[in-house]
Amino acid sequence: MASVRRVLILEDESGLATRIADCLEDAGYDVAGPVRNVLEAKRVVGLDGVDCAVISADLANENPMSLAHEIAKQRVPVLILSQSASLRAADSGGRYRRLMKPISPRQLLSEIDAMFAPKAA
Repeated sequence: MASVRRVLILEDESGLATRIADCLEDAGYDVAGPVRNVLEAKRVVGLDGVDCAVISADLANENPMSLAHEIAKQRVPVLILSQSASLRAADSGGRYRRLMKPISPRQLLSEIDAMFAPKAA
């Protein structure tokens, strides 16, 4: 039996965070969070570990990109969500997948599933 993948959600918009969590849980993922700030997210990653992270780049009072860098260094896939078109210009060295808000459940699941797809040799 395949293990359930644990996905961290860092999103401070409570309605969106709930919709993301519900979508992922309905698809069979184990959701860590949603958490609303970087400190909570670091605690979850440090204590419980995650297989993937969905991180909003639009947190009200924080820049979560340092957390995204830390998680990516651990070879954990990261999906960045943003309302800003400038996100596309941000240099990530290809470490992150990105979606522009608003997102649909189908877009979200497609990106998450792709992050866990076997890599071509």
